[in-house]
Amino acid sequence: MSKAPETDRVTVKLPFSGLYNTIHDQMMDIALEQINTDDEGAEQQEICSSNVRWAEVHLAYVQAYTQKAAGISDLDMSFQKIISPRDYAMGNDEIIVTYPLRDLEEAFASMDNARKEEWRDRVEAELTERPGFVPFSKYPKDADDWGPVSEWDDAQRDLFFDFHAAPLIGDEADIANDLSDLIDDRIWRAVIDTSQVPGHVDNYSPIAGV
Repeated sequence: MSKAPETDRVTVKLPFSGLYNTIHDQMMDIALEQINTDDEGAEQQEICSSNVRWAEVHLAYVQAYTQKAAGISDLDMSFQKIISPRDYAMGNDEIIVTYPLRDLEEAFASMDNARKEEWRDRVEAELTERPGFVPFSKYPKDADDWGPVSEWDDAQRDLFFDFHAAPLIGDEADIANDLSDLIDDRIWRAVIDTSQVPGHVDNYSPIAGV
């Protein structure tokens, strides 16, 4: 799959539930628990949670998640960054990817009537006030009034990309399970004080930029 030039790409949020109270942090808890369990099933203190540079583990994980999602969906998306909230009570982690604008336009134009109706229903639902949620009033509730894709802003592109990509990517849990070995490896790589981990071979380098 050849990639579009960066100048022809836009940023969108990858369908992803985040790293807090989701299948993704559950897999990390399981990996650490398995590291700290011996062959007989007894607890052993190999790596303490506070002795791990979790930012490195998270970055490696979301990069691999993006790559897996791109392969499954055959969508030309590239990881750009992860955005984590200051307070998880206000939201969850977001993966930002770049995606060709022309592909977004083609996906929109190629929808059949049934899919278009699903999109209209999605837009209306997202812009309908409900308990605990007040939508931005700047967007028409009728998707037909949104105009051409090329004139959409970030929020509109994010919503359509989620609508378009999520069914192609499938269940997040399947990807999380596929990345279990990576999580284990990255936890070992991200140990802060290797002297506190018996038998640790410190032959890894931290991920650049973290």
